[in-house]
Amino acid sequence: MDYSDIQLVLERKMAEWPGDIPVWLDGTIIPESVKEARDGVRRAPWLRFVITLSRARAGEIADKPGRLVPGSIAIEVYYPRNQIPLPGEPSVNPAFQCARLADQLAKHFEFWQEGHLTTHATSNVYVEPEDDWYRRNVVTDFDAGC
Repeated sequence: MDYSDIQLVLERKMAEWPGDIPVWLDGTIIPESVKEARDGVRRAPWLRFVITLSRARAGEIADKPGRLVPGSIAIEVYYPRNQIPLPGEPSVNPAFQCARLADQLAKHFEFWQEGHLTTHATSNVYVEPEDDWYRRNVVTDFDAGC
């Protein structure tokens, strides 16, 4: 797999996640759906998807020498702290909902394989709230054989 192949496979996996929360793929223009969730009158959860590739190292693909590219996926989960429910909506604990959303994403990515790309255990990392947003980082390490 080339570096661009790795990125495409991981972005496709993110697109397959069944949640309906807007996603900003790192390096792209911020989508309107993310702008609306982040800055709109009725703020809503949104995600930022980041892929970090590390230096390649020697590895084996089947019985041949090859290149192994390690890396990690970080999904930054943003959940509004002070969202007031609409009439008739149940009140929610936004810190819990942020953690729950992160758990769902972790299950989607951990211990998954496509071709020569394999993901490992996923962490759900607490991040201090900032600017009225609860935060979690969902971090998954992976290896891709090239």
